[in-house]
Amino acid sequence: MKQLLNVSAILLGLALLAVACKQQESVTVNRQPATPSETEPASDSLSGPGDEKFEVLAVGETSPVPSLDPLHARNGATLRAVQLVYEGLTRYDASGNPQPALARTWEVSDDSLTWRFTLETETFYHDSPIFRTGLGRRLQASDVKFAFERMAWNTVPDRAASLFMHIRGFEPFLSEQRGVFNPELRRLGGVGGITVPNDSTVVFRLTEPDPQFLHRLASPYAVIYPPENIRTPYPSQFPAVGTGPYQRTRQQGDSLLIFSRHEPEEGAEPADLPNRVDLHLYDNESELFRALATGRVHLIPHAGPQTLETILEEDGELSDSYRGQYRVHHSDKRYRYRIRHHGEGPLSRDAVQLLASAIDSAAFGPNFPGSLLDLDMGGLAAAGTVELGRDDPEAAMDSAWQAFPADSVYSNYSDDLYLKNFISRWSGRLAERGVGLRMIPIRVPTRSTSLHADTWIPHHPGDAPTAVSPPLVEFRLPRVSVWRAEVEGLTFNAWPWWLDVRGVTTGTAAAGGTRP
Repeated sequence: MKQLLNVSAILLGLALLAVACKQQESVTVNRQPATPSETEPASDSLSGPGDEKFEVLAVGETSPVPSLDPLHARNGATLRAVQLVYEGLTRYDASGNPQPALARTWEVSDDSLTWRFTLETETFYHDSPIFRTGLGRRLQASDVKFAFERMAWNTVPDRAASLFMHIRGFEPFLSEQRGVFNPELRRLGGVGGITVPNDSTVVFRLTEPDPQFLHRLASPYAVIYPPENIRTPYPSQFPAVGTGPYQRTRQQGDSLLIFSRHEPEEGAEPADLPNRVDLHLYDNESELFRALATGRVHLIPHAGPQTLETILEEDGELSDSYRGQYRVHHSDKRYRYRIRHHGEGPLSRDAVQLLASAIDSAAFGPNFPGSLLDLDMGGLAAAGTVELGRDDPEAAMDSAWQAFPADSVYSNYSDDLYLKNFISRWSGRLAERGVGLRMIPIRVPTRSTSLHADTWIPHHPGDAPTAVSPPLVEFRLPRVSVWRAEVEGLTFNAWPWWLDVRGVTTGTAAAGGTRP
């Protein structure tokens, strides 16, 4: 009996030792499907024990957040959520300048081709069951190399990879990963231009100087996470363990994500952050605006077209009736919404030019603040109508519509409010001509779609979309954020995906922790 007690005491001591000091552990990648462990649900109470200033910032979005895997982020809502959980080597400040984040310092060679980053040595991942002990292990330089090489895998989109093609060896590794589907036939084991001299140092070697390199590293696509996150091939099951200011502690279907503040290590200065950020995902814009009006949501980071039409004047400023209730901010950098002719679809380019002639300046309705909208027809619609007939262009136009080769026209699907609203209004104008236009459920263009609609979000100075083909129509809009007047401390910079909640106070306890 005494021996059993001694063994129990030893085991208890080992357990307490594991909790008292976080030891580094080896990195293990489990590629077998596994069900992610659920974290304990966060309390819906707005007051914490011994904390009279328990702050809950309620954020409302209409775009879905199907995954917190940074490489699968495909809309602004997801990019903003990613910044709550993860950090990159650098981060943007409120002025849009890159600042140290996971990287404490860096050095660049005289020829600007070699960048040497020294990591913060006391950075730990969030506690999670993905780690053997359940405790967040220390960040290692090999995690940085892993995160960048994963950008090239053929199981993730290529948006992140496109930001870092100047890293030596990245393009060959990407080409082999995406062009040689049998792993046994691949010859490249990684990106040669990323090396790890020790656990706290990572070196990037570039093929040519890149003055935007620090800016690229501040993108949400370049955040760092442990290889242990890669447990299944399904993005929705990504455990979302990072080093950022918040942990995802609860998810309610596809309508609510709760992020609880990650408490610092013992002895560290507490962060000036709300205790919780509740991300409410709404099915439609009207429902979201009602939540803002009633105080159940404090902030809409990216307001939709109907909201702007309701609360803004022509010059983009708040109308008199809303000035005491809300505040707004317009980002300097603009989203670019593009609709291109899909050459493999059933309609010719001339036919889609005729479709574009039905678009007018009231693309979002008569009350939409036109000062915000930059509509570019690319000259395609004008060029198509000029050749229809010089003597009687109106009669020639009617004749062209009568000869239009299809009753229905299709576009790929987008969940972006602005694209959906634009196509809806365009569809109404085409219906007057006897032509139906609608989105199909598939997100990529197919042989049945004549139009390809997509949204592009800038990530660094000089960033531009890949030139595939000239857009038939392109419109550019700033991100307009709307928040309740009692909320203090919100800051914004030029980038439409950037969100920083440091120092934010809500001034009210009305938001609650559950979806209205």
